Amino acid sequence: MEQVVSEAESGAIAGESLQKSRPNMIIAQINKPNMDGLENLNYVKNDPKTKLIPVII
Repeated sequence: MEQVVSEAESGAIAGESLQKSRPNMIIAQINKPNMDGLENLNYVKNDPKTKLIPVII
């Protein structure tokens, strides 16, 4: 099984990339520019399309 890893320079860019593809898991940092890991977590969990994706911070 092939695994693909994607990264984003900021939480805002990560949020944009979630609109294009659905990962199996998200690993986020607390300290990110523009949108930190907790804001990103809220973004993911408040969207019905992404709320079931596991997130590790």
